[in-house]
Order: sequence, then structure tokens, then C-alpha cells
Amino acid sequence: MAKLIVIKEQYCLGCKACVLECALAHSDSDTLAEAIRSDNIPQPRIHVYKLDSGAMPLQCRHCQDAPCMKVCPAEALGRASPESPVILDPDRCIGCEVCVSACPFGAIGMSRDGKVAVKCDLCIARTKTGQEPACVASCPTGALKFEELDNYLELDDHLRQCRQRAVAGVCAEPIQLNVITEKCKACGKCVKICPVKCISGGTKKVPAKIDTDKCIRCRACFKTCPFDAVAIESLS
Repeated sequence: MAKLIVIKEQYCLGCKACVLECALAHSDSDTLAEAIRSDNIPQPRIHVYKLDSGAMPLQCRHCQDAPCMKVCPAEALGRASPESPVILDPDRCIGCEVCVSACPFGAIGMSRDGKVAVKCDLCIARTKTGQEPACVASCPTGALKFEELDNYLELDDHLRQCRQRAVAGVCAEPIQLNVITEKCKACGKCVKICPVKCISGGTKKVPAKIDTDKCIRCRACFKTCPFDAVAIESLS
């Protein structure tokens, strides 16, 4: 059974030690001071979201049925085996940002120059030598653990809900996405790209419909629809 980073947000202090150590682990420097002074400032693969109840660290979940892998047009995302982490090949990446929109956890970002995507590789170089991922090893409270799990889906569902709360918290105003039936051509593109499968219909002349309770407001459908049939509505 593969190992995964388990997040226990109730222990997170929001100190961002994991963010600093992640950046250092993906740099060419030996110390943080050297990394900050270098021309190529390192970029972390983990982010800490603020929640009403505290904070939550979040990085790539290396989903068994990874949406980012499915939507990547350049096949820059892949894994060596079903239990291996999802790895990004920067030489293949074309910087289209489709994976950024498709990730249900908001765990994929872009490089500072905007040319390629950036994501957690589960510190594969460290784990191959028996070490824990840098973020796990640096956490002072044990909010991050590197463990084997029997039920990944249950954990990921919980983290999707946390991600949804985090997104709602940073939005200037609460929003909701809906399909304008009159504009929808049932092309099915929004259904295919939705990372949490909250869109039904969209084929055989049946207009698409968004389940707003499951929607994580990633806006992938909004960006993808060629007919401007997806609307963002304010709830304030």
C-alpha cells in the first residue's frame, strides 16, 4: 500500500515551517539563507490556508484517479505505477494551466515566470532513501504525517470540504456557479473537466447542470465553456 501525507488540521499552528522546508528541499541550496539569496528563489509545493477554526496545510493528494493527469494535453503528468506519486515533467509542460483549474484541492500552481506548472512530488528523492517528505519532517506539532491509509477517499472528501471552506474564505464575496440553459450546447466539455464530478447532463442535447453543494468553485467549467454558458453569481 502506498503512503500518503495525512493532514490533521486541528494541530496546525499556521507557522508555515512546512512551506519553508518544502521550498528549500526543491532548491539547489543547502540552507534557507543561501536559497533566499540565490538568483532562482525556490518555490514551495505546499500552501497553508486560513480557516475559521485555524489553519490547514495542503499539497497534492496524488489522487488514485488524478484529474490533472486526465486533462493534461501534453501528457506532462504521470506516475510510474498505481501506487507511485503523480510527477510533473517540466520539459513536457506547456504552461496551459488546465491542471491548475482541474485540481480539486487547489494544490497545483504555476512557476514564477508562468511557463510551467509546479506541484508536490512527495519528495520522491527523500522517500527513496527512507526519509520523510520535507514538510512532514519539519512540522513541529505533528499536523503532517506520512502514513499508509485504508480509506484515501474518505480523507480526500474531508479535505475537499476544507478546501471549499478555504476558497470561500478568501473570495471577496461568496459565489455560486450555474449553467445558463439557453446558452448550453451540451458539448460535454464542462462535465469532462470538472475535478469533483459535480456536473450532470451536458450530452445528448441535455443541458449541463451543476450540483452547487458539491461544487468547489474552482471555475474550471467557467474557463472551459466555449459558449459562455457558465455563469458566476454573487450570493451576497
